[in-house]
Amino acid sequence: MKARVTGRVWGLAGIALALGSVSTTAGAADDKCDRACMRGVMDQYFAAVFRHDPQAAPLAAKTRATVNAVDLEQGSGVWKSVTGYGAVERRYFDVRERQAVFFGILNEGADPVIVSVRLKIEGRKVAEAEWTVARKEYGGLFSIEGLTALPPRPDTPVPAQDRPTRAQLIAMGNAYFDGLEAKNGSKIPHIDGCERVENGVKVTHRPRTAPLGALPGAAPAAAPAAAPAPTGMSGDCAADMETVAANITQAAHRRFPVVDEEVGVAMGTTIFHRPPGATIKRNLLTEFFVGRNEKIESIYAAMFYLDPSAPDNPGWAVR
Repeated sequence: MKARVTGRVWGLAGIALALGSVSTTAGAADDKCDRACMRGVMDQYFAAVFRHDPQAAPLAAKTRATVNAVDLEQGSGVWKSVTGYGAVERRYFDVRERQAVFFGILNEGADPVIVSVRLKIEGRKVAEAEWTVARKEYGGLFSIEGLTALPPRPDTPVPAQDRPTRAQLIAMGNAYFDGLEAKNGSKIPHIDGCERVENGVKVTHRPRTAPLGALPGAAPAAAPAAAPAPTGMSGDCAADMETVAANITQAAHRRFPVVDEEVGVAMGTTIFHRPPGATIKRNLLTEFFVGRNEKIESIYAAMFYLDPSAPDNPGWAVR
């Protein structure tokens, strides 16, 4: 009798363990999210934004969002203003880190804006949303036409032999930031002729002394402190660092939260620090380093001019 009872107990325990194992496995499988899954979550998120309805978004129980390094209250800001996609849409996915990013143009009614939106996806829900938004009224570099004419690489896989590794993509971005700090582009791994586009304005291959207003598509400056008149680069993305980075002392708070190895694109974020006494505002930037064969092919930036009183903080911890 004991044997039968004991056997029954163990049988029930075994069933319970088996069911627990199946449940755990199912939960783990449900938490996996490939490129198609991440694209679906991103599409649902933006559909909810366009409808101005956070309740329709796939948001995690604990979620956090920022716009230009300032915490975003659910239902406010971009939740009220953004109405749809614009002329440029790029989506990059980091399946390993469960991070996705949109870069391109969104519409606020009739007014297009240039944005970068990073999403951290957990359990097929959005746990983090990091927005960088550039608007024409902010002054400084801004060109919808420029970004439309020269968009970044499409979000389709490149041939395997042309793909830099994750480590190489991050190294490219760090080398570029190091080159800015050192005022020396000689150690930046780049393809000759690589372009750099800031808020839609191509700043490479311009006359060295070209002021801001001379760059085609540049928006009028709102104020000298908000939009200094940087010179254009006379060459490619690694050229003329002495001039290009004259007002940059540090590329601080660097992060590389999204690395899309299939497409060969790494998203980096930083804040450009200025020399003591400079009236030029700090830049909060989201940079997209497009790589091929271990070298930078192009760089795209969505950037925001930080107010002097703003904290020196991108809003997210470096990790």
